[in-house]
Amino acid sequence: CISPLPPVRQDVIMYPYLLTLECPRHVASAVGESGLLDQVDGVILECVTLLASNTLYAQKEPTDYEPFQEALIEEIEALKKLIRQSPVPWVLVSSETGMGISQSDAETRHYCDGLGIANQLLAKSADEVYFMVAGLPLTVKKG
Repeated sequence: CISPLPPVRQDVIMYPYLLTLECPRHVASAVGESGLLDQVDGVILECVTLLASNTLYAQKEPTDYEPFQEALIEEIEALKKLIRQSPVPWVLVSSETGMGISQSDAETRHYCDGLGIANQLLAKSADEVYFMVAGLPLTVKKG
């Protein structure tokens, strides 16, 4: 799950001092077991949106909402616990999927609903929450 960034990636060229841990699921256990929290000044989790998607498609049947919702909530609760115990600050990046047209297929609706629940759980436990619009931060919750 730990992989060094290849030198061809733009983020390495711009930020060669970043450590990267790639893990499509089970983020809390991967980060906790990596030992990286003792080596960094902060964590950027990019992105909760992909974590939700990866959790959905890890299910036997992505159109079955209950197993997806349970797996995603378990993932988010483990992440919240790790963040609470973490010696460094975290920044989590996600997307808002509920402000547009509701999709007609069950799979997409389940994904949007699950991501909405994940965002709510994370925002509720966060010290600060910002909603970015056109590159401008709108404060949703402040300290």
